Amino acid sequence: MAQYIKDQWTSLPPVKQVDLSGQVIMIVGGSRGLGYEAAVHLGRMGPKRLIISSREQGRGDAAAQKIKEASGCENVEAWPLDFESFESVRQYAEKMKKDSDNLDILIQNAGVCTLSYEKTKENWERLLQVNHLSLSLLTLLLLPCMSTRSSPVPRIVIVASAGHHFVKDSSEMLPLDGHVLQRISTESHCLQSSSIMTSRYNLTKLFNIFFVRELAARLRPNSPLIVNTLDPGTCQTELLKPIEDTSLVARTLFWIFKTLMARSAEMGSRTIVYAALEGDRDSVHGQYMTSCRVDKGSDYASSPEGLEVQKAIWDETLDFATLIDPSISTIIQEYLI
Repeated sequence: MAQYIKDQWTSLPPVKQVDLSGQVIMIVGGSRGLGYEAAVHLGRMGPKRLIISSREQGRGDAAAQKIKEASGCENVEAWPLDFESFESVRQYAEKMKKDSDNLDILIQNAGVCTLSYEKTKENWERLLQVNHLSLSLLTLLLLPCMSTRSSPVPRIVIVASAGHHFVKDSSEMLPLDGHVLQRISTESHCLQSSSIMTSRYNLTKLFNIFFVRELAARLRPNSPLIVNTLDPGTCQTELLKPIEDTSLVARTLFWIFKTLMARSAEMGSRTIVYAALEGDRDSVHGQYMTSCRVDKGSDYASSPEGLEVQKAIWDETLDFATLIDPSISTIIQEYLI
């Protein structure tokens, strides 16, 4: 807790300016909050194309215009993407494959947080689908776009959270029978205890870290790709608004907490830009970062128990992705070991 408070009250280093001319950058969830601020920073570095995603095309177009004005970059585009629809994810990836020969930086920033059980039209628990399944599916589908050249070094950045520290053991995931994701997504499982949905966001962020570590370890030895994940810290964004709106007491407490502890969205976005540009394969590949430095993450995530769950979730995630899009099996064969 002492380190958390220190980090939240410490100003992060300014964004290092890098020449991004000729590069294609994609920020999923780039129309507001951390993603928007990261887009402004990266736009100032002159990329060939800066693509942001938003669930609503109108909101995305408005954000793209604001990014152009704030950064001076005219090459900003907004593409629609809804992580509550696997078909939308597939169409988005297909558009990228047809629209560009390469993708240099992919920042996965989209995510939701809620305390209540909600089911998507795909029949998955909403947080599990948006924060883990769709994110993983899109990342896998875009791997071919990120392996076309080694200079500049392509990079995938997935925004996780320090909230993963609150997952202390494997109890919710057991047994590891090949059906963990399906089981923990069911309404009967999610509603058997109020603590399950209270901690669901934290669990999905742990899954993000598991996914990054497995993907980094399984890329072929000759792959130039760098993959990492980060905690942006507690920030003044709309992510926690559904929790704040549960009651007047909650709204008051969150206001006090955010006023005392939260970073601005711009300050938090520096952690994303750092993960996207700083370090090399030896120093940041497969790593979890916080406050612009490499961090080991939670004890559970690195424990033998956690590593066993990590592999199980990875295997199930690949099975799920292949079921949604059979081309994933070819991608696995060509780009992973």
